[in-house]
Amino acid sequence: MDVDFGIALGTFGGHYGTIKSDLEGLSFKTENQRLVRKFGNMNLYLDFLTEDPPSVTGTRVVDDVQAGVVLGLNRALECRRMIPVKGRDLYGAEQKCQVAVADIGPMLVLKLNAFGGPTGRRHPKDAYDILLAVTGFVDGPQAAIAAFRAEGETGNTGHASAMAALRNDFSDPRQDGPIRASAFSSNSAEEQKRIAQDLATIGKLLLGE
Repeated sequence: MDVDFGIALGTFGGHYGTIKSDLEGLSFKTENQRLVRKFGNMNLYLDFLTEDPPSVTGTRVVDDVQAGVVLGLNRALECRRMIPVKGRDLYGAEQKCQVAVADIGPMLVLKLNAFGGPTGRRHPKDAYDILLAVTGFVDGPQAAIAAFRAEGETGNTGHASAMAALRNDFSDPRQDGPIRASAFSSNSAEEQKRIAQDLATIGKLLLGE
């Protein structure tokens, strides 16, 4: 399991420690340049993302943690919504808090680039997440599609490459995105075909076709 944290390039943890030292105090360890903590048989990885124009790839050290350079990250930090979360913290205490997450337009830009952008990993889960993000958006799929389309007018640095990823990987059910998403989500051939078609349809709508 992994969690992605967006972090501004100039982030400073304070005079009493860095982000890394604070996390190490919570039993996170560095493993292959990623911070990880074990919970029983599960590993929880923390990945940090930043943006440093005009660079489109690479890593930067921000407050002692390695952060991958990702297009559109600054826009995602600016355009976010607060989500109520309830559960146990790392000390085992019950907590209720508000967590800032990227709003749907910038999130789709990040997800499309995570799959097929300059730093794209082509992970099946990233492709499937695009389907879930649109169809499961709290304000409805049409609102998600409109929000993504609007990112083209905001100066989002990742929008052009996200559009290229849509054209190259998500506009036809036979392309890489729908195929990998369907393989990730189901073992049924019929279900895989439906998911591939659904994602290709979403891809065309995101392109404005």
